[in-house]
Amino acid sequence: MLHMSTGANQGLGFETAKNLLIFSASYRVIIGWQDPKKSSAAVTALKSLPALRGTISALRIDVTNDESVDASSRMRKHRVWSS
Repeated sequence: MLHMSTGANQGLGFETAKNLLIFSASYRVIIGWQDPKKSSAAVTALKSLPALRGTISALRIDVTNDESVDASSRMRKHRVWSS
């Protein structure tokens, strides 16, 4: 199952991503990011979970910009994202 969160750098979005990654190996979580430092820290923290079962990656997206959303959608369709 694929889950994309545009707010997983902190707070509820981070906790949701964390629980999905712990819950099942079938989850692939993609963190949408604008700030590469924040997303890198979140991905690092999630990858270091001792009970990690799912997979995590990051994809640049600005949800307030239609061109960014379209570009991110095209990248997701072609599975071009950072891990």
